[in-house]
Amino acid sequence: MILLYVCLSFIVGNCALLVANYFPLSILLISIVVCLGLVFCLKIKTIPIVVSFLIGLFYADLRQIPTTPIEELSGKKLTLTVCIEDTVDKTFLRNVEVISAYDTKSGSKVHLEKVNLVLKQTVEPYSVYEVTGNISRDIPFNNPSSLTGQTVNLYIEQIDAVKPLKKGFINRIRDDINSYITNNFEPQSSGFLKAILTGHRDGIDKPMRDAFNKTGLAHILSISGAHFGLFVFMVFKFMNLLLRLLPEGLLVRLTLHITLKQVSAILTMPFITFYLLISSMSYPSIRAFIMIM
Repeated sequence: MILLYVCLSFIVGNCALLVANYFPLSILLISIVVCLGLVFCLKIKTIPIVVSFLIGLFYADLRQIPTTPIEELSGKKLTLTVCIEDTVDKTFLRNVEVISAYDTKSGSKVHLEKVNLVLKQTVEPYSVYEVTGNISRDIPFNNPSSLTGQTVNLYIEQIDAVKPLKKGFINRIRDDINSYITNNFEPQSSGFLKAILTGHRDGIDKPMRDAFNKTGLAHILSISGAHFGLFVFMVFKFMNLLLRLLPEGLLVRLTLHITLKQVSAILTMPFITFYLLISSMSYPSIRAFIMIM
């Protein structure tokens, strides 16, 4: 049993360091209190657990690859191999995964995890590209105590396709939904529906975007709390109605330990998760999902 606790504490140590990037002071204080509490309250038996937790912290720290500071990259010309899985917008791709990066002039390797791509042309999603461009001289604003390694903007001069990526199950479903909407609705209607259902805003033309901006309704085009709230309300009410139609004996068994509303809420959770996955998992949608759950 002690071996199981040691292994779990090692895993917790790894996870604690990752969370510490976001809540450094809180994780530090919690770690100190827990370690001291285990040592002084349970004495000698917990020392291996505490040691394993600390080893997990150091191991996770050693595995972290520091990113190159933004100040050193400003204005440089880089060549990157990037993985483009989605194209929510046509000419500006946020947080694109970087496979490899190096300075075009010197050939020295650069450590980057994510980059924003400013494109002159549209690209096909689900592909690996080799891109060459200049890093913006504008340094992103940092909040106090914000994460290091902020995402930089790369203005593309040249882009070449390397190889296609195999689409995952969720990506295929998202593409099927977008294709169905495109083929069965008018261009403006299909662009709006794709924006609120799957998060794809490539069908929103400039006049429509300007109209939403002028009326103060531009947030509707970004999947967030309002979309999740309405979706959850509809699914929850449907599940509640469906459960009430079940035979009395089955309904009694289902509600033996929990209420009917709690059963409806549990059955609603998979649908919320599915909606999150097909909505391109943008930051507003992830935040709304966490708040609802």
